[in-house]
Amino acid sequence: ATQNNLGIAYWHLASRHQESEIRARFLRKAIASYEVALTLVEQLSPTQLNFDPLATHNNLGLAHYQLGKDQHLVISQTQRVEHLETALHHHLQAGCQQQTLTSPAKTVESGRHQIALSYIIKTIRAIYHESGLPGQNRALSQIPAHLLSEILRSL
Repeated sequence: ATQNNLGIAYWHLASRHQESEIRARFLRKAIASYEVALTLVEQLSPTQLNFDPLATHNNLGLAHYQLGKDQHLVISQTQRVEHLETALHHHLQAGCQQQTLTSPAKTVESGRHQIALSYIIKTIRAIYHESGLPGQNRALSQIPAHLLSEILRSL
């Protein structure tokens, strides 16, 4: 939970800066913290967690998305696409896992699924913008079949 909260803190610091390099530095620190949190999730039982790993996947995806979309940041197109593809991976982790959860709070799960789905769609559009139709096709090939029709309607 501490690593997750640290990631959130770095993400908020990044959002307060106008200078791309400073923002990117905080986003990279957020990414590192979120990755540590998700690594620890794999080592713990669900009853030991006091934060939502699916939200952490979404947050990690957002941090990568922001690095990939920042046109003022001096990185190569390959690095931009890598950040966007990593963002897609994490948004899919959150979106796909949310579909399989069962709990009385279906409305909350549905809301989370919709949030993850909107991030997936934005990320696929960004990948298309950066790498054209071949990039979009690579991105779409990663989409699970049960989400594909829903995503294609929105693209």
